[in-house]
Amino acid sequence: TDAGWRSGFALTVERIHGALFFCFFVLLVLNHVKRKWPRRKSLRMLGAAIIPGGGYWIARQALDEDARTPSPSPA
Repeated sequence: TDAGWRSGFALTVERIHGALFFCFFVLLVLNHVKRKWPRRKSLRMLGAAIIPGGGYWIARQALDEDARTPSPSPA
């Protein structure tokens, strides 16, 4: 049979990509709940994750947020 482009390697990469996206989605939901993010922010992050290159925007947003958040003082 002709497997076409869905060779073993392509299928493996596809599965890994899907698993990583699922992990991102779970972490997005957990952060939405724990940090009490507005729904709009979470949906923008999800939308950016779907668009190629959107991960760079997400990383930039996270770094900017971390820079604005004060560090806890040592005990």
